[in-house]
Amino acid sequence: MKACGIVAEYNPLHTGHVYQMNKARQISQADCIIVVMSGNFVQRGEPAVIDKYARTRAALKTGADIVVELPVYYALSSAENFAKGAVLILNEMKADSICFGAETDNADSLTKISRTIISESPEYKSILNKALAGGLSYPAARQAALWEYLPECKDIITGSNNILAIEYIKAILSNELNMAYYPVLREGAGYNDDTDNAEYASAFGIRKMLMSDEADKLKTYLTSDMLEEINNSKNCPVFLDDFSSIFNHKMLFLKQQCNINHTDFSEKLSEYEDIRPDLANRFTAVFTGRDTISEFAMKVKSKNIVYSRICRCIYRKRHHLRIRHES
Repeated sequence: MKACGIVAEYNPLHTGHVYQMNKARQISQADCIIVVMSGNFVQRGEPAVIDKYARTRAALKTGADIVVELPVYYALSSAENFAKGAVLILNEMKADSICFGAETDNADSLTKISRTIISESPEYKSILNKALAGGLSYPAARQAALWEYLPECKDIITGSNNILAIEYIKAILSNELNMAYYPVLREGAGYNDDTDNAEYASAFGIRKMLMSDEADKLKTYLTSDMLEEINNSKNCPVFLDDFSSIFNHKMLFLKQQCNINHTDFSEKLSEYEDIRPDLANRFTAVFTGRDTISEFAMKVKSKNIVYSRICRCIYRKRHHLRIRHES
């Protein structure tokens, strides 16, 4: 039996995802579609709009044969770790191939970019280090370095889905996995496009519909099973700032403990995953206990610290504190 893997968030599941599932089965000629899906928190550093069980049920009714959860460590991580975790899970599940959406279906160009990043030739590394020295965040510096080093691939490097596609291929190549990969040209609205006049809306656009008074448009873009799950849910939709009071409470609690124990708040924060001292210092400098998560993240954001990374740190920190508290 041949299995093809798809890495997804289905936040929420829409008709574009169904198109991808069908294309994946067709291109790979697989007998089974395995979906590795983020749980209740997604790579943007936000909670999923509806819980993982509802999204799993909708996916299984729509065309997926197996759905497994991408652990929160990988789900709330950089694109590199997100892709690596998902690919390694698919490999453990004996997937013969992986299929992913991208702004291009040129597998050769995506592979060329991936090999460039892996090999880190002296020339490429020099360009990258120069961009980092200029104060750019690592993702922005890498993009700038690839633009200069591979000008013929400039249009491919910029796409949001292409960035993840490159990371999937990197994970396969660097781990020497026997896994074929098939990019599927993304149809309809772009990744961050909130327009509603395309054949397939983006998940970003659909989430905006859920936030507004445009919920009547959802039936045009969501699968019937996903729409049913949303309509039957008592807790949907869930958004970034819905956890603001919990975040503020946890931060205040930690700050109080630091005061009692005469320890430095910033140093304590820097013990958490992906919170380097410079980021910890920015956290403590702007924290008031009154801001929403989005307001706080905007205050922390800087030229070399991107908004999504801040949000991922907040939710990973919250998840870690919850585990420690419950244990």
